[in-house]
Amino acid sequence: MENRYRLIYDLKNRMITNIRFKQGDTDSSVLEFNLIDNGLVKDITDQAITFKFLKGDETVVTQDITTGVSIIDALNGNFQCILKNDALSYPGAVTCEIEFSNAGVILSTASFNFTVEESVGSGPLSVNYISAIESRLIVIDNAEDIRLASEIVRVDSETARVTEFTGLVDNITTGVALDNTLKADFVTGNALDLILKDSIATGNITDTNLKEDIIIAGQNSFATEIETARGGEVDLPTRLNKSDSSLATTTKYLTQNITFNSNARKPLISFIDDDSNSVAYSRLFPLFQSKGMVGNSAVITGLMDKSFHMTSPNLVEMYSAGWEFLSHTYSQSNLSIYPIDADLDWELGEGSKGWLEDRGYKVNGIVYPQGVSNLRIRRFTKKHYTYAFGYSSVNGVANEGNFLDSMNIGRIALGSFTNNSVTVNGNNEGNTFAFYKECVDYAIANNGWLVFMTHCSAISNGMDEAQWTILNDLLDYINTVDIDVVTTSEGYKSFGNKVFVGDIATDYVAINEKGIFAKTDGSVPVKKILQNTKTAQDGLSTFTKNAITVMNTDNTYALANGYPIGSGLLYTHYLVVVTNAYYSFNRQEYWINASERKFTRYALTLTTWSPWIEQAVVPMFYFGMVTMSQTIFKAIGNTECDKYVEFEKVFVEGGTQQVLTKTLWSASEISTDSGNPTVIGSAGAVNLQIYRDADNMVYVKNSVSGNNYPTLFRTSFC
Repeated sequence: MENRYRLIYDLKNRMITNIRFKQGDTDSSVLEFNLIDNGLVKDITDQAITFKFLKGDETVVTQDITTGVSIIDALNGNFQCILKNDALSYPGAVTCEIEFSNAGVILSTASFNFTVEESVGSGPLSVNYISAIESRLIVIDNAEDIRLASEIVRVDSETARVTEFTGLVDNITTGVALDNTLKADFVTGNALDLILKDSIATGNITDTNLKEDIIIAGQNSFATEIETARGGEVDLPTRLNKSDSSLATTTKYLTQNITFNSNARKPLISFIDDDSNSVAYSRLFPLFQSKGMVGNSAVITGLMDKSFHMTSPNLVEMYSAGWEFLSHTYSQSNLSIYPIDADLDWELGEGSKGWLEDRGYKVNGIVYPQGVSNLRIRRFTKKHYTYAFGYSSVNGVANEGNFLDSMNIGRIALGSFTNNSVTVNGNNEGNTFAFYKECVDYAIANNGWLVFMTHCSAISNGMDEAQWTILNDLLDYINTVDIDVVTTSEGYKSFGNKVFVGDIATDYVAINEKGIFAKTDGSVPVKKILQNTKTAQDGLSTFTKNAITVMNTDNTYALANGYPIGSGLLYTHYLVVVTNAYYSFNRQEYWINASERKFTRYALTLTTWSPWIEQAVVPMFYFGMVTMSQTIFKAIGNTECDKYVEFEKVFVEGGTQQVLTKTLWSASEISTDSGNPTVIGSAGAVNLQIYRDADNMVYVKNSVSGNNYPTLFRTSFC
């Protein structure tokens, strides 16, 4: 019989576990590890492994390949340590670290603890037994004095040899234990020989003089080294507590003065399978492995190790293969049924995330049961998770723009529950290969994060054999195009927010590498993006939804990327997020810098726009009179607004009046030859004519003189 703990240990994270052994259970107490590095299996081929145990009596015990440590499966990071008597001899908390070494390169893990429970047989002995031991001590008392003197001489010799290792003291200061040989010498130099230890252990003797002699002989020689290792503190725990305090201070500073690295975005796909059904392990997991892909499983912790659901060993294997786990709560109940805050908090936290992380799984996200969330649910969700996923929604197609709602990221249903699927590039079939492929292509074209939702056991809701075939074909297609299949943590790292405060339903502030997004008092957020980052060919889908985006261009960039004339200010109004029929409700305005000229267009689809049209803005007005006797008047044009000339007849009196052919004339339509002017209207046989000169002066006249019937025109330039 044995007491074996099988543990997953991640080099990047502290292990949270509860390990207990019994004092004296030698060769039956086993620690078995699967070593991973940031979620990936760690190969330990050719590694020398040493376990170091700091016991409650402040002595250190080491075990290696010669004393109970063995490698079970090097390629998959599987190894074990069978605990020996020295490691379990003293009851209480034991701090352990594991050292890996190969060719002079040493790597030590973060420390973790286990508890040694006191054996019943280690308690105080009966009076008559103690009396017998005292009688024996009278006989050996003189011999002990002689042996103690020899022991002091031996310890002095040990002290000289330990000096050779003083160069390792710096490692102790940084939390790394002494070299194995030094640790063994330290233990030997501090301990009595086996006869003395057996006598003291058997009789539970506390001879004050003997202890003082041993302390003087065995410990004083190490005082300097120990003091250095403890950093001037009374004991090692105090030193560690001080280090933890310094770490907390550093963390607080980084939080308050944080700078984020921008992550270059590229198209990504994540697959999340809900409900942790056993089919996810028996069929979905092998399918993804065969394609060289990883997936994500939303785990119902209350159903783990139950019928039709995955087992704890299943999770270990999937996690070791790179899969990621999300919370699907403890019971998968609609979270709105919990009116008591403590119940809701437990369902999200301790009952779900806590359960998974206690077993060594890092959990960053949650899938809302039945896709249901509200302001209160999201408030408690943010307490435990960085991001959350809802049901199928429009933004699940690609999560494309600049801003992502961290607490309600959209997904596209695949295989089952596809009745709520959206229309993607005109395809609304919902459950066909063509539809899923369209989603992938859309994500690639729009540089987005596509998230698919599966329920691999939901046969009655659509996940039949035909859908399994489609899924297989879709994974094959994905392997042929430029898009990566990633965990949700990787996806959110590229597309998520660095900071998200508030809630999308009320007021919020979000910060990511694309900028700052905010909404207060129910207003429409206005977002300024970096200069020269959008071309005129970029579709509506590349801009922030439910917001007005502003961007400036310089002259060179504008002319090279499809903008009218030159440098300007681009306003994009993306305020209507509905079906194709309403894309045209979203518009762009392009204002030319240092002028009053403005161009507008509207969206035809998520990726195309109507042509740019220049709008008349704040025109310059001039008034002039043309009569049959006075044939000409002159209006001064605007050199910065010389695109159009507009005429409007505002007053007439008697006789035959001019009828205008049209009111708005482009500059290219107006003659620059005074001898051959442009005809813009007529009054019987008399024509109203116009021409302009090189200085942009506009002249209006009648073709002949006649009766004195005045006509007043308003002329505007733009």
